[in-house]
Amino acid sequence: MQNFDLQYPSWYILFCVITGIAAAVLLYRKDTTFVDQAPILKYLMAFLRGLVVTVLCFLLLAPLMKLMQTRSEPPIIVIAQDQSTSIREDFSKEDSTVYMVALEDLSTKLEEKFIVHKIGFGEKVETVDQWVMDDQASDLGEFMTYYNEQYRGQNVGALIVASDGAINRGRNPLYTTSVQKAPMSVIALGDTVMKTDLQIRNIFHNSISYQGDKFTVQADISAERLNGATSVLEIRHLLDGKSVLLQSVPIQINSDPWFSTREFTIEADQSGVQRYRIQVANVRNEVTYVNNSRDFFVEVIDGRLNVLLLANSPHPDLAVWKSALLEQRNYEVDIAMAADFDPADLKKYDLVVLHQLPSSKHPMKTVLEAIERQGIPKIMVTGYQTDLYAFNYAQSLLKIENGDIKTPNEVTMIINPGFNSFNTSEELKSKLSTFSPLNSPYGEYTSSPTAQVLSYQRIGRVDTQFPLILMGEQNDVRTVVIAGEGIWKWQLYDQLQNGSKEITHELLSQLCQYASTKSDKRKFRVTTPKKLFTELEAISFQAELFNDNYELINSPEVLMIIQNEERQEFDYAFNTSGQSYALEVGRFPEGNYTYTATTELNGIRQTANGKFVVQPVQLESMTSTADHGLLRQLAERQGGSFVYADQMDQLAEQILTNANIKPVMYSSTQTKPLIHVKWLCLLLLAGLCMEWFLRRFYGGY
Repeated sequence: MQNFDLQYPSWYILFCVITGIAAAVLLYRKDTTFVDQAPILKYLMAFLRGLVVTVLCFLLLAPLMKLMQTRSEPPIIVIAQDQSTSIREDFSKEDSTVYMVALEDLSTKLEEKFIVHKIGFGEKVETVDQWVMDDQASDLGEFMTYYNEQYRGQNVGALIVASDGAINRGRNPLYTTSVQKAPMSVIALGDTVMKTDLQIRNIFHNSISYQGDKFTVQADISAERLNGATSVLEIRHLLDGKSVLLQSVPIQINSDPWFSTREFTIEADQSGVQRYRIQVANVRNEVTYVNNSRDFFVEVIDGRLNVLLLANSPHPDLAVWKSALLEQRNYEVDIAMAADFDPADLKKYDLVVLHQLPSSKHPMKTVLEAIERQGIPKIMVTGYQTDLYAFNYAQSLLKIENGDIKTPNEVTMIINPGFNSFNTSEELKSKLSTFSPLNSPYGEYTSSPTAQVLSYQRIGRVDTQFPLILMGEQNDVRTVVIAGEGIWKWQLYDQLQNGSKEITHELLSQLCQYASTKSDKRKFRVTTPKKLFTELEAISFQAELFNDNYELINSPEVLMIIQNEERQEFDYAFNTSGQSYALEVGRFPEGNYTYTATTELNGIRQTANGKFVVQPVQLESMTSTADHGLLRQLAERQGGSFVYADQMDQLAEQILTNANIKPVMYSSTQTKPLIHVKWLCLLLLAGLCMEWFLRRFYGGY
């Protein structure tokens, strides 16, 4: 359907008609050229001239043509299948084939009337062409979140979820609020009958410990239909292919169901990623023995870093620094005031944070000389109490000349995109610039050419090139300068806006990690994000290659060999990424791995070695019983049906005959100027051409 809309009053059309008539009358009223022709010819040419002029004048009024289009969109039916291994294990091979054929038949029937979307969920949620039950986890809550977000505002007629309800990862789907009005029907799979089973249900432990320390491990054990049985609970240390028994305790099962919690204390006597196993001896007639043992890993660090927070006077920033460092668990932090500190105590520390020091009251000359002499890295935080003359003398990264003006500037942070001394998260980069301003000394800032600037100052709305946070090293000792105090305001803002202190703590811990890390002079380096991965995580590597001037290059080829415990080797080649290299090797099965990366620089072979560990994911073996109660609650809450696998034909009939599942009609209006209509311009041109042809043909020269 279409109509017209004028930009001027409609009675203006009368002027267009008058203009067209006037043009025709003026041209043909006294024209004697065609007196010998039939009168109809003169009237025809006058009509053509008047019509064309009228239409042209009408187009000058800028009329708009509105086109309205209507389309029908059929409803969407979403079929979501749990792809965890527990689904596959509940079927025999024949039953599995029958079920998959029935599920495909259900999809085919619904496709005759609706649009069908196939979704698989387990370790992740994804659209699929064919369902494969091989995931090591089941996360129905993640699927519900995906469903709400992906189909928001769409015409969803019904949701069908096929699962056993044995959810072992993520949020409880009952706590995920659905924004869709479509009914959710459930195809219940699996067996709800309790099976004879003894299992390690949960293990609680520290992920990090320190060499020489002791840590506690808590094991939750449960049993079904085993009243009166006995077993033995052991904890073992798996090291270099050997299993060393650490502790062993007897177990007496005296109820049905039965549950117990046992604690062990282990001494972390070796550094590195250590693998431990908790296991219970098998009991007769168990449905599975897979869940009778579970492995866990602890990263043992060979020592903590001792950090000294040395301040001119008490300040709320100090509490933020201490909180951020203690959260990392590999720092021990002491706070001291300059008036009470003995320089002889410096030998106990690996890093010193000087807060508003040196000051006019505490020049700290002896302390600074001791820090320099002992090669202790330092972080210097300036503030209102800082003596800038002494500060400029104490380090070579930043000079601040302020002419004794005491009034500080309120500054916010601008991240330097060219900074590459360490990686910062995208969240930190995007949000930190919006945090509350710091108080930075007024003055003229001059940074050393060798300094790495993490961020610059924004004063009010003006972006400057004055450094706010910068770092560098001299004689292999690193120094960080923060030209502003008031980080406590960052933490409050972080907590208020984001509900946590993670961004503030991430920045402070990274600055301390940079400062306390000894300078790496190797020309070829290969790193991984962490040393401990799970079977569900993709493993990646980063590599850096430096020339003789310690400039990053990535022209030589970098190769890597990963070797497992059976001496099998896997070959890879790095890809270039910016000025460095990157490699994504995907998932690996559980085990201990070593890697060797090689390249050539100026004819000299460069090598980098390392280790990583992949721990198994045993989520699916922890639950052997289906939870149809959960599925029934979901179906009832969403107004859908609860059916079993052999009732899918009934479910298809319910959906196909549901009168509430209707197509949605969409109407759209498109507006464009009438002058843009090509066929109208062609008609005007045709009218003028016809008039011209008649005038010439009948002698009107």
